[in-house]
Amino acid sequence: MKIAPEIAPETAIPHILTPETGPPKPEILNLGPPRNGKIAKLAKDLRSLLNQMLADGATSAVIIDEFAKRGISLNHENISNWRHGGYQDWIVEQQWCNGAHCFVDVL
Repeated sequence: MKIAPEIAPETAIPHILTPETGPPKPEILNLGPPRNGKIAKLAKDLRSLLNQMLADGATSAVIIDEFAKRGISLNHENISNWRHGGYQDWIVEQQWCNGAHCFVDVL
């Protein structure tokens, strides 16, 4: 008679999510030091506004004007750097959060 090998609980069903573990964390694009550009130094609510404007298709000129109304001077290079760095991280985070939200709705 053969006895089946015992499987460690944490490896038995790796795709099962529990409230304690939650969904797997996203792959973070920024593996180096924290971002330290002009936009990275803004308050989180302002970065969120900028990210949402980029997601909605706002041009750099529109973003520059909106932030100028708030007393914040940005230029096209600031926005381009953010679009290729911090904004990409934000997109991954949003996708992860949306997946986590769907996981909660299923339960």
